[in-house]
Amino acid sequence: MELDYKPVKAGPDLYDSYHDYVLADLSMFEAGLDAADEGYDALCIDTMSDSGANALRSVLDIPVVAPARPRTSPR
Repeated sequence: MELDYKPVKAGPDLYDSYHDYVLADLSMFEAGLDAADEGYDALCIDTMSDSGANALRSVLDIPVVAPARPRTSPR
């Protein structure tokens, strides 16, 4: 097994507004799609906000694990 870290291109400094949550969701979603396209077998969201996790689970066939809600499937 090999673990790798892929940062998002942009994200909020704080999670204290709706704008910040949307930016975090979009940036994590983009990074997750890129990682899946590169052939990663699973994704782990590295924030307690679980940013992008539900959206990624809804479009990817690989496990998406998030710390606050570690479910791997939207069902």
